[in-house]
Amino acid sequence: MTTQHWYAIAILLVVLLGIYALMRFGWNRRGKHVDLPPLQPAPAEFAAEHSVEGVYVSTTLTGDWLERVVTHTLGQRSNVLIETTGQSVRLRREGVQDIYLHGGDLLKVSRADGMAGKFVGKQRLVVLSWAHHGTALDTGLHVSQRAESDELAARLSAIIHSNPPADDRVAMLRDAVNAAPDRPANRQKNEEA
Repeated sequence: MTTQHWYAIAILLVVLLGIYALMRFGWNRRGKHVDLPPLQPAPAEFAAEHSVEGVYVSTTLTGDWLERVVTHTLGQRSNVLIETTGQSVRLRREGVQDIYLHGGDLLKVSRADGMAGKFVGKQRLVVLSWAHHGTALDTGLHVSQRAESDELAARLSAIIHSNPPADDRVAMLRDAVNAAPDRPANRQKNEEA
């Protein structure tokens, strides 16, 4: 190889490293936009009544399903064991921090074709809306078997309906989320049905 080839390779490597550094900077910066307090751990006495395996797709700001929340690893896709009781939900994510949600912080359960870069189609994604210190979030969960997905959505809805909002902020968020129209893609599908 000639010296010119080595220079070309070196320039290409510098450009690729620069692109990677910019992507990393953008990812880290995005996480700073959503300032969330730490997630609460599950209580020691948590005992799951039902569990199902699936994929934790992501958590986004409610209504903005392309804007991943990367704070506290909420934007990281992983395998998940979804555990429910009559009062709460625990998302045991593989390799990252678990998410514990009390029923009083849950806002709504809906279905979607996809979110944050994951498309599964046919309303197969269960979207759980929840409140964390006054911020409304949407978490996408994909369960491969349709019957298990339907059962999970029903269980989550039952938890929401059997638990009053944790406080006035959650009550206001629950009302706002439930009053908001579906995403345009979902609305169009509902109108066609």
